[in-house]
Order: sequence, then structure tokens, then C-alpha cells
Amino acid sequence: MKARKTLNVEMLAVVARGLSGLKEKFVFVGGATIDLYLSDPTAAEARATDDVDCVVELARRSQYYGLEEELRGLGFKHSTDKDASVCRWEFHGIQVDVMPTEGGILGFKNRWYADGVAEAGTARLPDGQDVAVLTVPYLVASKIEAFLDRGKDDFLASPDMEDIVAVIDGCPELKGEVLRAPAELRSYLAERFKSFLADRRFVEAVHGHIRITEKGVDRVGRALAVISEIATAAA
Repeated sequence: MKARKTLNVEMLAVVARGLSGLKEKFVFVGGATIDLYLSDPTAAEARATDDVDCVVELARRSQYYGLEEELRGLGFKHSTDKDASVCRWEFHGIQVDVMPTEGGILGFKNRWYADGVAEAGTARLPDGQDVAVLTVPYLVASKIEAFLDRGKDDFLASPDMEDIVAVIDGCPELKGEVLRAPAELRSYLAERFKSFLADRRFVEAVHGHIRITEKGVDRVGRALAVISEIATAAA
């Protein structure tokens, strides 16, 4: 996976360098990674984000406390923002959310992070660094979970849904990778996409989130076709 050089990716690279020897423990997830999946050169850049999310495989709270000490030793500082979540850190002005795979440690979880971390792939950043990232089916599933948790059923306003549509539009490999994914993951994506397609607001949001970059190319129609194919073929 070869990365575009965007502001999101550059921000991710700063954090990855800062993690130094700890980097191998982390899998990068979330909005800052979306450009890493957009292999279609004609696709628009992903939305700008102001934080970098990463997941680390931990089973016990004591392990997380130990990780916190290591992060502080590398110059990461817990966010002092009164609205910041307990997982939020700051590094060189960048907000960094560090989330354990075990949801009980901090009190929240994404059901796809543990399996996604176990099956993580690698992306090469423009500066030559290799970083661990979710495979694209796990990325989309994790974003769907995030939307269901915090999206308030608003397909158009949700940044998570915008990220999902960006990947559907800009990653031609998505359907093939979903069809090769584990059965539970395939079924989840099929069920969710089938449910979304039945909602007129979702279809309207796909139109709203896709930026037309080429005249004469029906990117919206193509994206909806991919969603429909996954909803039926992956079930």
C-alpha cells in the first residue's frame, strides 16, 4: 500500500516517528488513515482531520499504565482539554487517541479493533516509514461501528460516513478484499450495507459525500453499485 502525500498522512507520519521503538505495537486507524487506501489517482483527497487514532493490543489495565509511562518518555502528553477523552494525548501539537483493544480498560470499544489488529496490514508513508494499518474491510467495518455509535443516524453530517464513502469511491480493491475477508466480517458488511441501501437518506448522503473529479464519470453510480454488490455477494 503506497500512500498519497496529504496533510493527514504527514500528520500521521509525525506521530509514527515520535513513537520510535513503540511504533511496532501500534496499528493506525481512523480518519487520518483514509488517504492510505485511496489507490484511485482520480479520487478526491479524504476529509481533513485534526487527530491521529491508533490501537494497541492490550488485555489488562496495568499494561495500559505501563504504556502511558513509555509514551510520556517519548514526549507524548495527556491532553489537558476539558472535553478530551481519556485516551487522548498530544504530540507536537497533534492530538493522538491511543485505544486498547480491550474495551474494559478505558470503558469503550470498537468490536472490530481486536480482529483488525490481529489481521493488520502495512502501509508505506511518503517519508519511507512503514506503519501498521487495518485491512480495508476491517477499516470500513470499524467506521460503520463508529457511525452507529456516534453518528446519530445522520448519514450526511457524520465524518465516519464521509470516510466510508471516500473509501468506497477511491479504493477499487474494496469489493475483492471484502469477498476474501473472514465470513463474520463479510456478513456484517453485507447486512449493514443492505440496511443502508434501504434508507433513502443514505443514498442521498452518498451523492453528497462524493466529489466529482472527472467529467463524464458517474462516481456516485459506481459507488452505489459497489455497495450493492457487497450487500448481495458478501452475504
